[in-house]
Amino acid sequence: MALIKVMRQHISRARGEERKRREVSQRETIEANKTVLLSAKDSKQVLRLILSITNDIALSNAEKNERTRQLIMAFFETENPAFDDCAEKLNTSLNKQITQADFYKAMFSKALVIQRQFGNLVKAMAFDTTSKNKALLTAVKYYQSGPTSIDDTSPIDFLNQAERQLLEAEDDVLPIHKYRVLLLMAVQNALKDRSLTLEYSYKHRQPYQYLIPDEEWRNYREKLLRAVSMEKFNDGPSILNQIGNALTIEFDRVNQRVINDENPYFNLKQDGTWRIKLPDAEFSIAKVIPNLLAGSKSVTIQEIMFEADTHCQFSSCFTNRSPTSGKSEIDIRLLFATILSLGTNLGHTGMARATKQFSEKALRDTESNWVTLANVKKANDKIVKAIQELNLPTIYNDNKGVLHTSSDGKKIVVNVNSLLANYSYKYFGKEQGININSFLDEKQSLFHVNVLTSSDREAPYMLEGMVSSKHTLQHENIDLHRHSTDTHGYTEAVFAGLYFLDVAFAPRIMDVHKQTLYYFDNKTKITHSNSPISPKSGINKKRLLDNWDNILRLMVSMKLGRCSPSQMLKILSASEKDSELYLAFKDFGRLLKTHFILNYVNDENLRKSIQKQLNRVELGQKLAEAVLFGRKGKLQVGLENEIQLIASCNTLLRNMIIFWNYLFLSDTCLKTDSEEGKEELLQSIASGSVIAWAHINFLGTYEFQPQPKSSFIASYQQMKNLRI
Repeated sequence: MALIKVMRQHISRARGEERKRREVSQRETIEANKTVLLSAKDSKQVLRLILSITNDIALSNAEKNERTRQLIMAFFETENPAFDDCAEKLNTSLNKQITQADFYKAMFSKALVIQRQFGNLVKAMAFDTTSKNKALLTAVKYYQSGPTSIDDTSPIDFLNQAERQLLEAEDDVLPIHKYRVLLLMAVQNALKDRSLTLEYSYKHRQPYQYLIPDEEWRNYREKLLRAVSMEKFNDGPSILNQIGNALTIEFDRVNQRVINDENPYFNLKQDGTWRIKLPDAEFSIAKVIPNLLAGSKSVTIQEIMFEADTHCQFSSCFTNRSPTSGKSEIDIRLLFATILSLGTNLGHTGMARATKQFSEKALRDTESNWVTLANVKKANDKIVKAIQELNLPTIYNDNKGVLHTSSDGKKIVVNVNSLLANYSYKYFGKEQGININSFLDEKQSLFHVNVLTSSDREAPYMLEGMVSSKHTLQHENIDLHRHSTDTHGYTEAVFAGLYFLDVAFAPRIMDVHKQTLYYFDNKTKITHSNSPISPKSGINKKRLLDNWDNILRLMVSMKLGRCSPSQMLKILSASEKDSELYLAFKDFGRLLKTHFILNYVNDENLRKSIQKQLNRVELGQKLAEAVLFGRKGKLQVGLENEIQLIASCNTLLRNMIIFWNYLFLSDTCLKTDSEEGKEELLQSIASGSVIAWAHINFLGTYEFQPQPKSSFIASYQQMKNLRI
């Protein structure tokens, strides 16, 4: 939301001004600090002498009084004349830090700018009267009435004591301007923590408003559970006991292996902490496949697009969004040029100059009418399905009956103003950017992509990607679906969410040995209190079971598309202290996380599999960078749907390259005469990655010739039936 983002920018600048003034003040008060410190030491010495005089029984009272008087006079005569000024400087500096006076001074200096930006916007907002922050609601209503001054009747209960003092302080800023700035800051904070919500908004409502309504849930609960295949989760106590008992057994098994020295990768430190060695993934992109491709003629990206369309007809997915008023067919060359201009970030102007076949207007019209997000997703799903139908990709299935997917984010610079883009010196330097999250399966097809701000964690969006891609990942003979991310994609709540999607979450957590492990019952805690791997905390089983029905309702709402998983997790976590539902959700995730970490420590093959799959998705992101070469990889669009369209077209192009590589390698295998030679080639392919792009020609003039014949000798059907 613009209000939150721009107010955060004003606050960040004001914090910066506060830091600068504090640094200047510190330099000015160094001498004052020394003066006050020396005076304090002298005072302490004088007090010691006075105490010794008063305790001296050899002196009369008159002598004691006279000596004491002389000491005090001597102290004041030698006192630094600037002491009072120095003490006042220190007092002023401390008061400024306590009241954040410099920060608010910087904010108040921008009062007119802030009011011009958001004054009318806040006045037009319809705030939810059931919001928790009643004091702020009253103040907002008062503000919307348009007061021109502040008096005793003005509502100030939403302000803290320091802010009230600032409001009453006499300075060159009018009280009404201070009041408005403080109010807008409070509104921004309240919208973030959900203590203030809006009547007409999708992102800023009460959490319960996103869920299936109470009456519908009461009347159709069983039917709704069956509709999303969640009836098996109905019995909360039984599921909880099952997971708890499995966790107890796993604690026993893991610790027993460590005690018996049967886990060579486990290292127990002298201080009682432990480490687990992470093995190499036995996975390299430098083997065989790039060498095979290097010997072939350079292939243009246009040729790859035509080749992919020859075998899976993905172009049929692009239909006119206005069929009654527009064309029902399109020149496939123009369609491909438009997809390429978006997916490579060349832009329509750059593509029109490069190809000289299509005007910029033709490309823009094609994007507007034909290249929609829905059409690109359909085309991408079709290519993913074509990859799944080939036999060669099965060479990357490490475990029969297991589908292993992964996701990873990539930071992209945005060169225009965008509500999604944020500044981050670590990732973008002095520029701003976003994060694009890609999803990849073990056959190395990219089945989903989503866009998020660079400040957002990937975890909620990862859950959203899995929910929206569940139909794409429906494969036969799959007993277990495992999904991996790095630490940015991990939270305890995501463990719980994926469990209800029948997905086993297997993240690579940084410093996994520092993670808190949880116990299900006190017996496990007592038994393993001194074990190498010991649980440190328990879960609130009562809270979890009390909220089990609400957890099911939340997950059904997500799976039916009634609410966005990323939005719900962000909403619930933003008001975590007040959300019993989110705390219960996390409790369940903590049990699952603990069970996973124990398996992770105990199973070397699991660690290898996770590392290998994350390497694959990281290679997919490198491919994204190679394809998104236009304008130095910096986006020139700022709206969310525009960025999402570019990311989706980029994913479509990447899948075409991967698909073409599979066709090329399948054709090579079929042309290999000896079985020994074929076996050696397959083993070499299996040890590397199909995500290779060194042979692709991205640059140069784009000449979209009529669709050529297939460049492969073997037919597509032969490639599908290739014997592995």
